[in-house]
Amino acid sequence: MVIGFGLWQGLQPMAPQVIGTRTVTVLPGQSVWAIAESVHPEIDPRITVDLIEEANGLRSASLVRPGAVLTVPVFERADGATRR
Repeated sequence: MVIGFGLWQGLQPMAPQVIGTRTVTVLPGQSVWAIAESVHPEIDPRITVDLIEEANGLRSASLVRPGAVLTVPVFERADGATRR
């Protein structure tokens, strides 16, 4: 059991350092997943989706409506610059 947990831990994506937040307005037909991919295309979208859900008190990413303003994370890049 412990070995399986250790292997699962190793497969989970590493989260970059969150250094702040910004807001994004949901467009018609847009999902939290699509927002995550558009604001941070270089990062596994699961990480950004989880952080968006947490920051906005969403129980499910499917609960967003067009016009909603969401708080999204801003990550520090590996070179120390900011990814917005």
